[in-house]
Order: sequence, then C-alpha cells, then structure tokens
Amino acid sequence: MNKDEQITLKLSEISGYHPKVAQLVAKLADRSFTASIADLSEQAAEHFLRIHPICISRYRGKFFVVAGFRAFQVAELLLNQTTILRFSLINSKSDILDIARTDILFSPLIFSLSTKVAQQTGRLIEIVGTDFTNEHHSDLASERSRTRFHTQGQ
Repeated sequence: MNKDEQITLKLSEISGYHPKVAQLVAKLADRSFTASIADLSEQAAEHFLRIHPICISRYRGKFFVVAGFRAFQVAELLLNQTTILRFSLINSKSDILDIARTDILFSPLIFSLSTKVAQQTGRLIEIVGTDFTNEHHSDLASERSRTRFHTQGQ
C-alpha cells in the first residue's frame, strides 16, 4: 500500500467526486441528516474540517473526493472557494472504493448517539453492499443485529 499524505489545497482545486465513488454518493442524495449544515457557522465548519479532513485522490491530473463526503458538503456550502484546507491524499488507487464505503457505512455509526440510525443503517448497507459490511464488521448485516448494535450503544 502506498503511504497516504497530508496536503493543503484551495477548496477550488477539488474537482468533485472521484468517478469510482460518484454513484455511491449519488445514492446518498435522498438521505437526511440530524444536523443541517446550513446552520453551522463558518468557524464551526473550519473546526469540523480540521477534525475530519476530506480524503482525495489524484485522477487524470485533478483532485477528487474519495471520502469525507459530509465534510466536503460542509466545505462547499459554507466556505469560500479560496479557503485553504488540509486533505488526506490517498495514493493507493486500489483502496479508493473501500475507503468510500467505509466512510458511508461507519462514519454515521461511529458518531451517532441515537438509536434512530438503525433504519438508516439498513439503507447504507444496501448502498455499500452486504459483502463489504460483513467483511468489515462482524455483527451488523442483519436487521436484528443492527437493532441490538444501536440499542447497546456500541
């Protein structure tokens, strides 16, 4: 695996979603989130992006988002295109799809404080696939285990 690196770029230097992950991101378009990003202050957005840098990859000479999709939405909505941000540059092309799926499935699970996310989790598993879910989490793919998982607050 190639070592990833931290780089800084202007937000305007990001060309959108990587072609390998664009379909996955499109499937999230109808998902609602607990917090509206429009309600965040610019300072909160900057702090959020320091904590959760966007993962990007170089493709055909341009930079594209491969994970940190919600963070990218925050940046696009709240920050000026000339804002300089820190990004994680993913150098391993073979990891792109797995990193995207990991973000889609596990970010909501890890950060959620609510049991209401169980239904959304089922939809996220449909998007990333049961095989991927089973490979990366030993007890999440069945409805019963998702409910138990969220009830126990793991």
